[in-house]
Amino acid sequence: MKRYLLPLMMLPLLLPLNGCAPLLVGGAAATTVVVAQDRRTAGAILNDERIEIRVKDFISKDAELHEHTQVKATSYNGIVLLTGEVALPVMADRIVEFTRQETHVREVRNELLVAPQRDMAARRADIGLASRVRTRLFSDRDVKSNTVKITTYDGTVYLMGLITRAEAEQVVEATRGVSGVQRIVRMFEYVRPD
Repeated sequence: MKRYLLPLMMLPLLLPLNGCAPLLVGGAAATTVVVAQDRRTAGAILNDERIEIRVKDFISKDAELHEHTQVKATSYNGIVLLTGEVALPVMADRIVEFTRQETHVREVRNELLVAPQRDMAARRADIGLASRVRTRLFSDRDVKSNTVKITTYDGTVYLMGLITRAEAEQVVEATRGVSGVQRIVRMFEYVRPD
């Protein structure tokens, strides 16, 4: 038990790192594979996680935003996607402005809707759709599924990742065939083939 304590205590010290070699924490095979296949640096991965946490924390600490919004922030390589519902346009503006000012944010894609908060059934449908897309991508041998981050909202599938144009076409084609997909939004950054 004690041998795992030191690496866990070191993790907060590694959060400020940017541009370092891939970080393999924990030793779980699945985690290692995901990190090894992700084209982002370890620092970029940690920065993305930190951005998502900071936006969620900002909303939860503001009583008005917490009560009158249902927002998800998804960050990939410093590009942040905001999805969900807000009661008033000014609330969306506050969330977008906060997100833009966060360290390591390169771009904010605002997909927030001024609308009543959706019920749990609608949110569960999003989770189910994301799960079906992930399963489809994982089962397709031609697709490097661990290089793609998936967010779903009301039948729309947002695809993020650092991938080649050929990989992007494979991902989109595989996603098209999933039941419940109404629209696909590409948010890829393209890299040259290896």
